[in-house]
Amino acid sequence: MKQYRAGLDKILESFSSSLKIARKEDDRKAIYDTFVADLEALRTQVEQLSDRYEAFFLREHSLSLQKVRNFASLKNDKYVSEKIDER
Repeated sequence: MKQYRAGLDKILESFSSSLKIARKEDDRKAIYDTFVADLEALRTQVEQLSDRYEAFFLREHSLSLQKVRNFASLKNDKYVSEKIDER
C-alpha cells in the first residue's frame, strides 16, 4: 500500500508541477497523456503485485487446510475431514 501511495503521490506531483509550467495547449495535452500513461503503469504494477499476494495466500490457505485435514484423518475425525473437503 505504501508503494502504491508513494507512486501515486509522485505521479500527481509531477503532473501538477508540469501543468503549472506548461503554457501551450499541446504541451498540456502531452502532459495529460503522460499522466494517464503513468497511472496505467502504476495500476498494472499494483495488479501484478496483488496477483502475487493472492497466489501466495491461496497457496498458504490450501496448505493450512491440508494440515488440518491430515490431523483430522489421523484422529479419525470424519466430521472435520468432510467440512474441509467441502471447502
